[in-house]
Amino acid sequence: MELFNIPIFQGMEQAYERMQGFLNSVVPQLTEADWDLVLPYWKAEVIKKGDHLIEMGQVCRELWYMDDGLMRSYRLIDGNEATMYFIQGNEFHTLFDSLYPQVACQYSIQALEDTVVLRLPYNRLQEAYDKSHMIERVGRLMVQRAFMDYVDQVKRFATQSPTDRLEELELNLPEVARRVPQKILATYLGIQPESLSRIRKRRVKPENN
Repeated sequence: MELFNIPIFQGMEQAYERMQGFLNSVVPQLTEADWDLVLPYWKAEVIKKGDHLIEMGQVCRELWYMDDGLMRSYRLIDGNEATMYFIQGNEFHTLFDSLYPQVACQYSIQALEDTVVLRLPYNRLQEAYDKSHMIERVGRLMVQRAFMDYVDQVKRFATQSPTDRLEELELNLPEVARRVPQKILATYLGIQPESLSRIRKRRVKPENN
């Protein structure tokens, strides 16, 4: 199959190539016949800054590959936004607590920057499982990877203090910490923007002495 003759991929060649490279690094045995089972069902889209990939109350029916950009997952707690985690480029993701039981999701996913997303209907991936052992392996690895990332980030949200969460974000994802607006970052830390400013000032002062 000539991949870039598929209309949804025209102009998205690099996004696909990065996704293919990632998956081939995980399962190098994938053949052209394997790819032909799922390629026609991917939909490439740019989610504009401020727009949502999915909103709370909708039912998740897709697996996503975030190619380039930055997004956040958040929910409402007592009417206030609480950012649970951030999603950057070269990541697979989905909302498991909605996807598997097919119930309304409790989280929204919003673009903090224009973000290139490849979307695959989960039912199409399941259909390909029956035709290719390699696709089944890839699909389950994608879901497993996304699930582990999800569990890890939610667990950290529940156990860390605001300062610990900020320090870990700056250590592990310094580019994300730099790119996220302070107002959004404060909702990730569970504090007001003014409190975030005070935390940062306290951390800078010793360096200036």
